[in-house]
Amino acid sequence: MSNFADLARCIELALGHKPYSPLREFYGEYYSPYYAFMIYAMSMPSGNYQRVAVELGVDQGRGLVSLAYGGGKDSRVYGIDHTKKPQIDEALNLFKNITFLQTNSNPPPGEIPNNIYLLHIDTEHSASQAETEFEAYKPKLASPAIVIFDDLHAQEDSVLKYFMSLPYPKIQDDRMHPVCGWGVILYE
Repeated sequence: MSNFADLARCIELALGHKPYSPLREFYGEYYSPYYAFMIYAMSMPSGNYQRVAVELGVDQGRGLVSLAYGGGKDSRVYGIDHTKKPQIDEALNLFKNITFLQTNSNPPPGEIPNNIYLLHIDTEHSASQAETEFEAYKPKLASPAIVIFDDLHAQEDSVLKYFMSLPYPKIQDDRMHPVCGWGVILYE
């Protein structure tokens, strides 16, 4: 990710994107443009370091496969969730660059490397959890890094208020996840 304009460009590309196969089959009936954003963001040049993505709150693995697809075989994608749903095994079979860790998101597991290129915060949908996770993973972020915050409108916009308080360049665009809310920052 070279600059803030790249984030905006990834959003516009994502809004018009249709899922690729084999991802189309994996997503099933549920698809949101923020998965395409993950593909585009992970496919952008990342400087002289390996593209590492971490998704906190994996659910069925749709974000994991999007990150792995976009990053290509040389990237590393880590998914952290306290529950392992059956679809995760399918994600692991589709992409060999995914590691799933069935554990709590905080503190960061020892397997998570430094220089995270993209962090997706999507666990409990509360401001306190989003803040706790962001602060815990911040020392592991590359500079620059992309940090996605999902479900901004949870708990009467408390996640949105926290997101807006962060002193980094940001885009809040609910077209990416209608009703629930979505935002991204460029951490530097």
